[in-house]
Amino acid sequence: MAAAALLFTSCSKNPSPSYYTSQALFGFEFTDADDLTEGDGYYYDTYFVCANVFALDNKHSDEGLLGGAALVGLSDDVLEEGHENDNPLCVFGAGGHKDSKYYATIKYTTLEDHMPTHLGVFMAQEGELLLNSVYVNNTNALVNIAYYGKPSEGIPAFQEGDYLKLRIKAYSDLSIESYVDVTLAEYTGGSLEIIKEWKEVSLKELGYVRYLDVEMTSNRTDLPLYFCIDDLDLVSKVLF
Repeated sequence: MAAAALLFTSCSKNPSPSYYTSQALFGFEFTDADDLTEGDGYYYDTYFVCANVFALDNKHSDEGLLGGAALVGLSDDVLEEGHENDNPLCVFGAGGHKDSKYYATIKYTTLEDHMPTHLGVFMAQEGELLLNSVYVNNTNALVNIAYYGKPSEGIPAFQEGDYLKLRIKAYSDLSIESYVDVTLAEYTGGSLEIIKEWKEVSLKELGYVRYLDVEMTSNRTDLPLYFCIDDLDLVSKVLF
């Protein structure tokens, strides 16, 4: 099962702690991903465990995903006026990074009761987690809105000064906060700069991570607040 939790605990018979260090480039190609997403192309009924040590969480209801992470296997690379992809979870492009099928889409909302306590959690009771990098992309819905708007809902295309930005925030065991900023889309200097292919984002500035959260900001209130991630590069040191 993709969401099976793995917790690490110390052994009382070993007086000197022993740590196991590993590095992983984690995509979302779970062995049971096809079964989990069958029929819809996405799944968010529980949290997801990355490389056995890092969990991505969400909140959901019978009405759908409220906030947080979803496992997605959809793709749409159409960029043209009049095209409207009504599934806000779908990435812009052919699928995950390097043509993989699956990736994760994160839905952000300012409604606190719709977001998980933390988007990401380092699951080991003792140890350290470093996040080296992650690949980020926009959804098809956002890219088409940025270029052409969404006339059916009266949403205009991006104009000078419009932007959508992402902040990835981490907290250490000492509750020290660090962050990395990513500009997802911005219209400035008469041109639109937008992520519409998988882009590597360094996370090394986050330092040691116990919890991970995100924040999306825009000068507009009519944009879908989603983004996609894949191939999370992480290093963990856990007590065993």
